Amino acid sequence: MGIVSNNRQLVIERVLEANGIADYFMFVIGEDTADEPKPAPGGILQACRRFGVDTEACLMVGDSMSDSLAASAAKMRSVGVSWNHHDTTPVETMGFSVTIEHPEELLSLVQVS
Repeated sequence: MGIVSNNRQLVIERVLEANGIADYFMFVIGEDTADEPKPAPGGILQACRRFGVDTEACLMVGDSMSDSLAASAAKMRSVGVSWNHHDTTPVETMGFSVTIEHPEELLSLVQVS
């Protein structure tokens, strides 16, 4: 997995380390290291290149309108999540391909090879 965020890369890396989950992610792309910030697709296209795959092989997981717009612009499947949601607009109305309520629901949406 990788992370593309509109937060600075160092901030994200510190949060991952503090929570003991940094090893679950191959890379972090922050607003300061992205080709372009969300809602433009540049950061998530950059992530696809880092993985060496096309957008069809990826799944964007997000909780904001900028996440949904970036995924749509990249022609990537997207999952809107209701936890950590910090917007007044309901995540179900943001245009994600699918919306879910619990992290465990992600397992049925991904194929791990």
